[in-house]
Amino acid sequence: MKIAISNIQNFCVHDGPGIRTVFFLSGCPLRCKWCHNPETWESSPSIAFEKERCILCKGCNVCSQGVHTFRGEHLINRSLCKRCGRCIENCPTKAISFTAREYEEREILEIIDKQSAFFGDVGGVTFSGGEPLTQWERVSRLCKNISVSKAVETCGYTGSETFKKMLSDVDYVMMDIKLYDESQHIKYTGVSNKPILENLKLLKESGIDCCIRTPLIPGITDTEENLSGIQGIIGDLPWEKLPYNAITPQKYERLGMTFSLS
Repeated sequence: MKIAISNIQNFCVHDGPGIRTVFFLSGCPLRCKWCHNPETWESSPSIAFEKERCILCKGCNVCSQGVHTFRGEHLINRSLCKRCGRCIENCPTKAISFTAREYEEREILEIIDKQSAFFGDVGGVTFSGGEPLTQWERVSRLCKNISVSKAVETCGYTGSETFKKMLSDVDYVMMDIKLYDESQHIKYTGVSNKPILENLKLLKESGIDCCIRTPLIPGITDTEENLSGIQGIIGDLPWEKLPYNAITPQKYERLGMTFSLS
């Protein structure tokens, strides 16, 4: 069993109670226009390129698919990539990398075991993303072998059965409620918020420790109307309002993508 992971961060203190190791899983059904982790959108790895590190040595031309070309600058055609990794192995400055790799269950458990001394009584593991529920069938099996606290950061966009399964597997849930209005939610995330709000009801009924989170995007989610609407939906659940991540556009450049919000 393998789980596609974009990044792993240790000693995190903002992703659940205590000190935690956070696994950022690949794959997400939303396309939030402000997303600060676009490298986690797809479940399959893609090429990330840090232009400022490239010395135009052309070592990546070992690629037989024609992904890399040089016309005064280093150009990348990601649609041709077969993910062999030879270009990454031959890049002396590490300007090229994959956005994710697949980890065996054994590897993940070893990482958790090495960090367990720092978790204390309340810390543990957090599954984030992307959207971890896109791979929850595999994560659920993994959870059975994890003895420390397990938390999840989710947008809540999934079927009710998967959401219920997740609730039975973890100890703490951080769930995003970004926009209360459905038309605005579709406009800015690409999907309806109806499944999310249905799953919010399941979260409330479960009684599990949780926190609702809203990213404050200027002029979109931070409006008085939206925040008032969200307050009416979540009631007295704990609520965190998260500041906008100003480094977001740089991440899009690494992936050859355009950041749609100015």
